[in-house]
This record gives sequence, C-alpha cells and structure tokens, in this order.
Amino acid sequence: MGRSLEDLKSEIIRTLEKPLLRPELTAAACGRVSEKILSGELRLPEGISVPDGGLRQAAAMFSEDRLMERVNRELGDWQYGRTVFPLGVLFHVGAGNMAGLGAYSVIEGLLTGNINLLKPASGDFLISRFLLRQLVNEEPKLSPYVHVFHIPSDKQEKLRRLAGLADAAVVWGGNDAVRAVRNLLPPDRKLIEWGPKVSFAYISMDGASKTMDLFRLARHLAETEGRYCNSCQLLFLDSENRDDLLAFKKRFGTILESVWECGSLRGTAGRTLWAYSDQLSGAVGHRDADSLFPVRLLPRTEMVRVLRGMAGALQTACLICNDAERDELSYLLIRSGVTRVCGAGELSGIEGIGGVHDGEYALRRYCKIVEGDMVP
Repeated sequence: MGRSLEDLKSEIIRTLEKPLLRPELTAAACGRVSEKILSGELRLPEGISVPDGGLRQAAAMFSEDRLMERVNRELGDWQYGRTVFPLGVLFHVGAGNMAGLGAYSVIEGLLTGNINLLKPASGDFLISRFLLRQLVNEEPKLSPYVHVFHIPSDKQEKLRRLAGLADAAVVWGGNDAVRAVRNLLPPDRKLIEWGPKVSFAYISMDGASKTMDLFRLARHLAETEGRYCNSCQLLFLDSENRDDLLAFKKRFGTILESVWECGSLRGTAGRTLWAYSDQLSGAVGHRDADSLFPVRLLPRTEMVRVLRGMAGALQTACLICNDAERDELSYLLIRSGVTRVCGAGELSGIEGIGGVHDGEYALRRYCKIVEGDMVP
C-alpha cells in the first residue's frame, strides 16, 4: 500500500477535520490538466498505452465547464432547503472497459468533497494513476483526498481493511465484481454500483430508410465497438417479417463496412459487439451464424413483454423512426426499463460517462443530507 493502514487512517481523520473541499477547486484543476492533454503539452510516459484517442477522450471528461455544469445540474436545486455534506470516504473499485474510468470516478468523489481510495482495474491502473498524479500536481490541496492502491484482487484481507475505512464503496463492473465488493464491506456501509448495462438501437421500418441516421449509428458502432454501457451493443428492428430483417441487414451491413476502419467486422471488433449483444440472446432469440453484426426482430407490440425481463440491465436506447412514431416508441422503451432515449447523433461513448449514471444523478449518491436544529 505504500503506507501503514494506521497512517492512512490518521491522515483521513485529519482531512475530515478540515473545511469542506469546494467543487470549484477540483473542476479548475481538472480543466488545467485537460487543456494540457488536448494541447499536446502533456503526454503519456513510456510504458503507458491506451486505445487510439483514449487519452483525448479522457481529457474531454476533465473539462472544467463540463464538470461545473454537472455540479450545478445534479446538486444545485437539490441543495436548496437542505444541509448537504459529503459521505466522507469513498472506496472506488474500477472496471477495465474504459481508459481513465478509475480517475473519473475519483473526480466525481472530489466534486462532492469526499476523500477517495481507488483500486483501479489492473488494465486501468497506470493511466488512472497518471491522470490523478497530474491533477494533484496542478492542485496540491487535493493530495489528501486522493489515494491510489495497486492491490491484487486475491489479497482479500488487505482489501477488506481498506474498504473498512470507507463510508461507501463505488463499484464499476459486472455482477461478480459487485458481489466481491459487497463481501469486503462492513454490513453498515453503503454500496453504490454502476453497471453492467446493455444499450441498443431500436429502428422502425420508416427509420430503416433514414440513411443519415444509419450512417451516424454505424460510425458510433465503429468508434465504440459496444465497449461502454452507454454505447450501442445490439440493434432491434420493429417488424415480425424475416424478409424485412434480411433486407435491413444487407443494407446496414454495407453502410457499416463502409465506415469501419482497419478491416472487416469479422475480426476483433465484430466479436466484441457479439460478446455484448449475446446477453440478450435468451430474451429475443439466437443470432444467425453468418451475421456480421447483432440485429434482431422485435415488433413494438412485443417490446415491453420481451425487454422487461432485463429491465434492471438496460440503459440507453437509440431510437430511429419518423416523427409521428417518436412519442409512442419512446414511451414503450422507457416502460420497458431503459433510462435514456436518444437519436443516432446523440449516442455516447466514453465521453457520455459524465451524464446521468443508470438513470440516477451520481453526485447526489455521494452526499448525505444532515438535519437538526444544531446543524452548522
């Protein structure tokens, strides 16, 4: 850990006794780091690599304006008439599907004034540690609020002792990760879980002729490969007719191949999309062996019945349809369990993580409301 648990505990107590950390301090420091990355002044050291564009995408999440807009949106009106304090100490457990996710989770904790203990995913450790070091270099006042640990997941006793210092754990990842962290926490501590989620596109028969929207969807698939909870992992066509399905797959397959970089969908990217979309196979039927991308028939009359079985796992639905259908289909998608409905041009990849998390304002979950006539 780099220090004894007792030393860390003493530092946490000293930090909790200080005045509250203001979100403006964190956002300003993040903004300076973001500007240095985007200008090329700040580069990754040798030995740290991220997917193409990953560092710039991470920098976009550090935008000062973007972060303060989140603070004002999520905490502004909500704080009126209430006394709101940070939870205190957050134990973050990151996932490996997005470069810098661990760092961003810590930034959310900082924006709410919390002390943050981060155990990143092994593949995200170097980039998240690098970003957080740059942040602390820009604003040394943040140092006592940021602690990064490289502890293997099989070191259960160390992790349990670390988790015991926290008021809540923030876990990103699948069901196994959530169960593992729950087992680490004392029973009186809060567990805040994000993921895993499935997002998809729903396309009406009129929408299937909207070439520009299909190109936008194809570019999104090419850029994200369905890696993120809020990126499209599956396509549904509003029809019962297999001929409609075959015609759409042929047309969209041509569009998708035309925008995909570095070769065929039969390679790694295509396998990635299938790996995510197969989570829904049990609900809507199995894929064809020769398919290049995941698409299923799902008439609107069956939508709620079919999708409700995965209501807790659904996140974003990209809706491609005509204007007259929009309200009806959007309503059915929401009633099926999705928490976000958007057009093809509004689908998110890594940059969308700064929005609502799974239908909730994350910053509110990292705070507590304090009551009583003696509250300062």
